[in-house]
Amino acid sequence: MARRWGRVVQGITDVLFPRACVRCGKEGDDVCSSCWSVAFGEAVALVCPSCQKPSVIGSRHAGCTSLLDGLLFAMPYANSVTHGLLRRWKFDYVRSVEPHLKRLIERLPLAEILGGDDWTVVPVSLHERRKRERGFDQAAWIAKTVADHLHLPAVNALERTRYTKQQSRRPARTTKSDGDLRSKQDLKGAFRARQSIEGRIILCDDVFTSGATMEAAAKACRDAGATSVWGVVIAKG
Repeated sequence: MARRWGRVVQGITDVLFPRACVRCGKEGDDVCSSCWSVAFGEAVALVCPSCQKPSVIGSRHAGCTSLLDGLLFAMPYANSVTHGLLRRWKFDYVRSVEPHLKRLIERLPLAEILGGDDWTVVPVSLHERRKRERGFDQAAWIAKTVADHLHLPAVNALERTRYTKQQSRRPARTTKSDGDLRSKQDLKGAFRARQSIEGRIILCDDVFTSGATMEAAAKACRDAGATSVWGVVIAKG
């Protein structure tokens, strides 16, 4: 019933406020086929989650310090279509963009790099207050999409214990180094495990900016027993 009602509401919304491409403004869909081809025509060069330098499969370089063993992302956040879709999804609460985000996730070399049936997919959970504000948990949606694609279980194993500012809305006057330090301070101890977390974990979130959120979540996973942690996000800032 809830899903059917959601489709009715979306249909009414589409009539009153026709969807338009986030890049060119053409009415009809959240991104038109032409802009999709232009924006996503080339593969993304993956990087080490710690030093941000090129890494063939996105794994952490030997000698680099990070609680993540690797990071996969579909597109840079600066990509105009990716940026537009994510902002429409997270801040305007427009869920019609989800099929496009699913296509982005499925472009990732998930099976090639994270193959095997001994992984568990875990979302970087929202705080309950943020979830109420938004009406949905984007990390949980991403985790389910990744889990379905890889035929793996998705487990809501982390609890966010602290309400923090959204990194993608950091004031423009904040320098990157100041912002990164503030992020790490704000997020220290912000997650705890709801249960023991064993084996290999795929952490899912929407955007990797400073890495502070993913690092804090990875620490909670490792403290609860995880032996390996990889991050999967839609965009990297």
